[in-house]
Amino acid sequence: MISEIANQLVLDLSLSVPFADKVAGLVMPMKKSVNKIDKVLPVAINTKTVCNVSDYMDLVPDSSKKSIIYCEKIGDIQFDMYRPSYWICSADLRLVCWYNLNLVNESLWVDEGIVISNVLSQLPVRMDDALFTYVKKVILTVTGVVTGSEIFSKYTYDEVRTQFMTFPYGAFAIDINVQYVLNKCAETLTPEPGCGFGGEPPTPAPVDYITITKVVTGDPNNEDYFDITITGAEWQQSGQVRVGEPLTFEDLPDDTYVITEILPNGYELVSISDDTITIPTTTPDVTITNQNSVE
Repeated sequence: MISEIANQLVLDLSLSVPFADKVAGLVMPMKKSVNKIDKVLPVAINTKTVCNVSDYMDLVPDSSKKSIIYCEKIGDIQFDMYRPSYWICSADLRLVCWYNLNLVNESLWVDEGIVISNVLSQLPVRMDDALFTYVKKVILTVTGVVTGSEIFSKYTYDEVRTQFMTFPYGAFAIDINVQYVLNKCAETLTPEPGCGFGGEPPTPAPVDYITITKVVTGDPNNEDYFDITITGAEWQQSGQVRVGEPLTFEDLPDDTYVITEILPNGYELVSISDDTITIPTTTPDVTITNQNSVE
């Protein structure tokens, strides 16, 4: 239920903070292979409005955004009091905000306190019961403000320390204690198709990346690298993929890309699930299957 509160809190801020840009509710650390290096990134979890794999978005600082705002859960949920029909609960959230003054204030220096004040002033003390399904009497109490790159210490993207924490960029986090009443009469879950909210799965949102996955028939532990190139009308990019290490080409300009592979000696192509993809796409995943023709 704390995720419902976090999602609504950030949604409210996205409507009231003028420079709110890329936002998400509660995030969790997720491991992702980037250029053959495993990195841990903050990733938005599934909600009613984020209901398919392509909408698992990372919340990494991005110079094309005014800001990135999301919540983290700090510690466990506490059940402070029990009653026959409800529990009184408390939890701690951290509201994280990274900002880009290039887009917020035309590269002009602004004291960080002013940016923080703009967000703090929009935080409610009490949230409307009508916003929630299973909780009510949600009370928010700010317990502290944290600044600096240590906010991102649980994640492994070096760009934050070396690039995205110096002018015109910055970041802060607001620690919030949340108290709420949790209804014990939540509806019983019934398995349904799609995302558990009824109906068929929604159509995935179009994305601007292509992910290549490698399969070598009869050799699930194969360690050879395969050279992959995607070629558009005005853009070409190359990389390497191997079994267990997918290759992702990210932030691709809108175009139609042809996917080609240079085979190492002794291998032959068995199949490619799609050798041409138009960006943006709702089907970004491509599987290339090879076999070793020597063995």
